[in-house]
Amino acid sequence: MLAIDDLRGYSANAILRDGTPVCIRAIRPDDKERLVGHFDRLSSDSRYHRFFGFRNAFTPRELSCLTEPDFLRHVALVATIEEGTGSERIVGDGRYVALPDRCYAAELALSVVDVYQRRSIGTLLLEHLIRLARHGGVRRLEADVMGSNRGALRFLIRRGFKSSGTSGGVCSVALSIEDHDGRPGLTVGQPTLDTVRQRAHQLYLAREGKHGKDLEDWLAAECELRVVSAPN
Repeated sequence: MLAIDDLRGYSANAILRDGTPVCIRAIRPDDKERLVGHFDRLSSDSRYHRFFGFRNAFTPRELSCLTEPDFLRHVALVATIEEGTGSERIVGDGRYVALPDRCYAAELALSVVDVYQRRSIGTLLLEHLIRLARHGGVRRLEADVMGSNRGALRFLIRRGFKSSGTSGGVCSVALSIEDHDGRPGLTVGQPTLDTVRQRAHQLYLAREGKHGKDLEDWLAAECELRVVSAPN
């Protein structure tokens, strides 16, 4: 198991698809201003989906919590790129927080600046978080995602997360990481889109044909049938 000091100094370099160098590292107490800048650069929709509401400012206590995790129950990583001035810019934030009633499970949260989405930053953050979670004895990552956040739902499902229910327009998904290698969970002999459509219609009928949750039906069908599309 990695020591606490190792986690606080955790760092790994990678190259994005377009050749941009990126660093995945542990968040630091001196990242407060950089993290605020990261959240400010999120679009209004991305910020709304990340915080389940509109957030324009953070209290000093909230910033301390976000940038000074204990790296035991709360582990946080950032993806940074180097700007022309030699300074770092945070373009992605990923973290998990152990659930108080289940020490083996943790809640996951990810955010990537819109202009850097679909460039593998979310995948890199998730892969490194899974690695650290495994070292920390976490066996299950869970996430609550707004049903309107289709991109995030597809991203997680393509990487092996399974639906565990919906409530109030929020989809709950979870990933067992004990045997997960961080790559998209492709399977042999995947069901066709027609099969998924049929299962989604069955789920629709099971809830008495009420409209407004069509996407949730489709995502639940994908989870059950293990359909995985090409990764982002």
